[in-house]
Amino acid sequence: MKSKFLVSVVIFPGLFLFINMALHAEEKDNQANIYRRFSAIQCDSLVKANETNPNFVILDVRTPGEWNNYHLSGSINHSTGSATFDAELAGLPKYKRYLLHCQSGSRSAGAFTKMKNLGFAEVYEMIGGISAWRSAGLPTTTATAPKLMVVSIKTAKNGINDSTLVTVTNRANGILSFSNLSISDVHSVQTNFDKLITLSGAQDYSFYVVHQSGIGDTTGILLESNGGNISFTIENSLSTNMADSQFSKLKLYPNPVSDRLFFDAGPEMIEEITISDLTGKQLAILQPAEFSVNIDVSAFKNGIYLARIKTDRHIFTQKVVVKK
Repeated sequence: MKSKFLVSVVIFPGLFLFINMALHAEEKDNQANIYRRFSAIQCDSLVKANETNPNFVILDVRTPGEWNNYHLSGSINHSTGSATFDAELAGLPKYKRYLLHCQSGSRSAGAFTKMKNLGFAEVYEMIGGISAWRSAGLPTTTATAPKLMVVSIKTAKNGINDSTLVTVTNRANGILSFSNLSISDVHSVQTNFDKLITLSGAQDYSFYVVHQSGIGDTTGILLESNGGNISFTIENSLSTNMADSQFSKLKLYPNPVSDRLFFDAGPEMIEEITISDLTGKQLAILQPAEFSVNIDVSAFKNGIYLARIKTDRHIFTQKVVVKK
């Protein structure tokens, strides 16, 4: 029978330093940064295409009063009129995908330029702001609520421990707070999870789950918060080589691609692949039910596309560059 318990904070300074270096050693992003201006209708398609993407952020730069009156569902607010706006903007994660807007476009234009200068990876500005959004009959809300989502789960092995780095985010607004972390495993498991941590919109939090190597069982994790609960399992293998866990990033190659694009989900079965352009228009939908598959994209024009891959365990969204 597997035991469940609330784990306390455990610190392993030397071990965690090694793990952090190892888990980030191969993280590279050689994609060109994207800065585009979209109409309200195009932005609506972008929102829908990124509904399950934990790294999608709707950034409203109006005043708090304007934002409280009505806003896009899930949007976060950082006002250009605040004396600390530049510092707030610089503190946002730069690798995420942002939809930026104000009331009519004048304030977001300056924020758009600042985000380009700061090196944000992907920013889309709404032409005409939320006024254009409402004129198009698109919905707004007054609701404020956090949303807990998993960003990534990676495992490194050093011959002594299977050490999994879990990164979660607050995908919406409001303050996200944690109430409990439960771990289910027949063996001893340690973590440095701190349930006193709180996250504002777009903020990430990472913690480790450490399991002795050489014991091939499963660790169950349940994380509870005021923004919803998430649960997942970590497979502890007998291997002692540096490796990503079953939750590692999907392998998609070559990228850029000219003719045939390959997808490899490792132990996960690929149930559906959808390729869309940046407006959200779907160009290809496949349901392969295979662990690996390839697609002919030779008919696609040069440009940037979004691939949404649904496996039997996860949903991935990745940029694809077609270049001939």
